[in-house]
Amino acid sequence: MNTNCVRLGIIGTGVMGRAHAQTILEGRGGRIRLTAVADAHAESLVKLDAPEDVARFSSGAELMDSGLVDAVLIATPHFRHPDLAIEGLKRGLHVLVEKPIAVDALAARAMIDTPRRKGQVFAAMFNQRTDPRYQKLRSLIQSGELGPI
Repeated sequence: MNTNCVRLGIIGTGVMGRAHAQTILEGRGGRIRLTAVADAHAESLVKLDAPEDVARFSSGAELMDSGLVDAVLIATPHFRHPDLAIEGLKRGLHVLVEKPIAVDALAARAMIDTPRRKGQVFAAMFNQRTDPRYQKLRSLIQSGELGPI
C-alpha cells in the first residue's frame, strides 16, 4: 500500500456517494484510498459494492472518530452538509462537500468560516468545470466576446 495516499471516508452512500466510491475503487482517484463509508440507512451500505477492508459506520461522527480517514467526502442530503463539514473540519480532517453545499447562505458561511489547521482543505464539488461546454462558455465570457455580463 502507498503510504502517500489520502485515506478517504465517504459519508452518505446513496447515488452520489456510491458513484464516488466506485470511481475510487476502480483506481481513478489518484492517490486516494477508500477506507471507510458511513450511512444512517443500513440498506444503502449494503448496496455499496466495496471490499471488506472498507470500514462501515452508521454515522458520520463514528467514521470521523475512527482514525481511519484523513479526509471525508460528504454526499448526504444537502441539509446535513454544514453540520458534518464543520464536525470534520474541527477534527482536523480535509473536507469535500457535494453540491449544493448548504440550504442557505448562513449555513454555507458557517462552513467557510470554520477555523482550519495549516494545510487543511475544505472544498465543494464542482463536477461540471471539466465539461467542454462549460469550459467553452467560460472562455467566451473571459475573452469578452459576449460583451459585458
